[in-house]
Amino acid sequence: KAGGYNAVLNSLRNQPGGWSGLLQTRSDGTVLRALSPGHGVGAGTLPAGILNDYVNRVWSRYSSSVLTVTPFAHEPNTKYFGRVSGNTMNFTNSAGAFVTSFQKPDSDSIFGCYKHLDAPNDLVRGPISRTLCAGFNRSTLLTSANQ
Repeated sequence: KAGGYNAVLNSLRNQPGGWSGLLQTRSDGTVLRALSPGHGVGAGTLPAGILNDYVNRVWSRYSSSVLTVTPFAHEPNTKYFGRVSGNTMNFTNSAGAFVTSFQKPDSDSIFGCYKHLDAPNDLVRGPISRTLCAGFNRSTLLTSANQ
């Protein structure tokens, strides 16, 4: 779309909270590029706690309600149910058996979908992690308990 690149740069420049730190410029102020948020956290140009408020609200919500993860569109009956206890989100399967847990993620874990949201190539933890990571990055975990 015409003007799209500049629209993204202007959005980052005007977004409160430190997002403008992702912009790398020449000495004359011309923008060279925008770093990905994960690289910004790693480089120290984006605050490491940029997502803390959102993560805390997600953790609070699912300490008193259940997050349902349906990781495979072609398997709608495969569901996992997450509930927070302290700094851990525990998941069970449809039979109520424990299957995996995740520590409360930091911004870097969310942007990179690794560390606290590691996604091994398996059929349980990896797909749940992938879905959680997408929900955090898309900011949908507070608008829908079904992911």
